[in-house]
Amino acid sequence: MGRYIVRRLLYLLLTVLIITLAAFLIFYKLPPGDPALAFAGKTPSPSIIAQVEKQFGLDKPFHEQYLFFVRNLFLGDQYGWPGLGFSFDTRSPVRRSCSAASA
Repeated sequence: MGRYIVRRLLYLLLTVLIITLAAFLIFYKLPPGDPALAFAGKTPSPSIIAQVEKQFGLDKPFHEQYLFFVRNLFLGDQYGWPGLGFSFDTRSPVRRSCSAASA
């Protein structure tokens, strides 16, 4: 019985890993162009683009961005739990945008 539970927990961890990786890959590759350009404005200077990339962690390698995503998803971020991050479109936390849309 104990081996069965351990095996099922390992399958659960593998499933969560695959789902979070798929979700992250979709949003990592989905937006055309640089997301920092979308947030920085119409004609930003290179220093502003670099500042936005640093602020949102877009200057880090893929694996660091993924680990940051998973950590924030499960532990929360500065906007609360779940840590869904910041919307480039509405320029507000995604959690606040979702709760306002459902109200």
